[in-house]
Amino acid sequence: MDKDEQREFDAYIRGENWGAVPDSFTDVEGAGLQIKLTEDADIPVLKLRGKVDLHTTHLLNRTFRTLARSGRYQVIVDCQDLEQLDVAGLGVMVEAVRHLRIRHGGIYLAQPNQFVRNSLRMTRLNKVLPIADTIEAAKIMARTA
Repeated sequence: MDKDEQREFDAYIRGENWGAVPDSFTDVEGAGLQIKLTEDADIPVLKLRGKVDLHTTHLLNRTFRTLARSGRYQVIVDCQDLEQLDVAGLGVMVEAVRHLRIRHGGIYLAQPNQFVRNSLRMTRLNKVLPIADTIEAAKIMARTA
C-alpha cells in the first residue's frame, strides 16, 4: 500500500470519508453474493442472496457507502435468501449502522432465516440491527425510527 492509499484507508477507518464512493448501482454480484437494490417509495431495499463473508463484505460495504453518499440513510436489508452471515458481514453491518445513525438513519433486517436470527441473538446484535418478519414491517420500523 502506497502513502496515498494508506492515508485514504486511515481516513476511512476514522470515518472521515465513509460516504466518498462515486459508484452508483442497481445490482452488485461477485464471489458468491448477489445484491439487488429496489427503491420502494423513499426507502431502499437491498435483497441479499448467497453468502456475506470475508470474501464478499467489500460488496456490501460499497453498497452501504453508495447509498449513504446518495442521501439514503434508512436501509432495509431483505435477508430471506441469505445463506450465510459471518462475523465479517456482521461487522460491516454494524459499521454501516454506526455511520447511518450519525445521519439519523439505520439498517433494518427483513425476513431473516433462523440461522441469521440465531447469529444476531447470540452476538446480541439484534439490539443494534432491528429484525422484522416482513419487508412491510421493516418499512414501518424505518419510518417511525
